[in-house]
Amino acid sequence: MIIIKAETSKAATPVEKTFKCQQCGNDFTTTANHAKYCKDCARQRQFDRAKAYNEKKKNLQLRPLGSTDICPECGNEYLVKSGSQKVCENCRKKYTNKMKSKTNAVYSAKAYDVITVYLKKGEKSELKNKLEEYKQLSGEDISVNEFINEAIKKMLKELDSKIADLELPF
Repeated sequence: MIIIKAETSKAATPVEKTFKCQQCGNDFTTTANHAKYCKDCARQRQFDRAKAYNEKKKNLQLRPLGSTDICPECGNEYLVKSGSQKVCENCRKKYTNKMKSKTNAVYSAKAYDVITVYLKKGEKSELKNKLEEYKQLSGEDISVNEFINEAIKKMLKELDSKIADLELPF
C-alpha cells in the first residue's frame, strides 16, 4: 500500500510582514513584499498625486502629444511623440547612451575589479585580427576583454595545479 502525503506549499500561504511607514513613521503589517506606506498614507499620497496631475493638466503644464518642446541637449524644437520623450530624435541615441553609460559605470564599479594591461605596439591590433579570424572560422564572437578574462581563468587553473604539485603532504 502506497500512502502519498500532500504537503502545502509555503508560497501558498501569505505571510504578514511588518514595515515602517516612510511618511508617518508608524509600524504596519501587510502581506506585500515591498511596502513603503501604511494604508492611510498610501491613500493620501494617491490623492495628492492625482491632485497635482489635475493641477498640471488645468494649467496646461502637461505636454500633449503633437506639441513642440525644446530639446535640453541641442536647444532645437522637436515634436513630442510620447509622454516620456525627453529629447529630440537627433539627440535620442546620444542621450540614451549617456544614461546607459552612467548606469553601466555604477554597475561596473560594483561588479568588477579593474586592471590595466599594457601591450607592445601592434600587439593589440594583432590580437583583434586573430579574434576576428577566429570569429570568421567558428562563428563565435569574442571581445578582447572576454579573451583576456578567459586567459586569466586558464592561467589561474594552471597555477592552482602547479601549487598543488608543490605542496608537501603532512
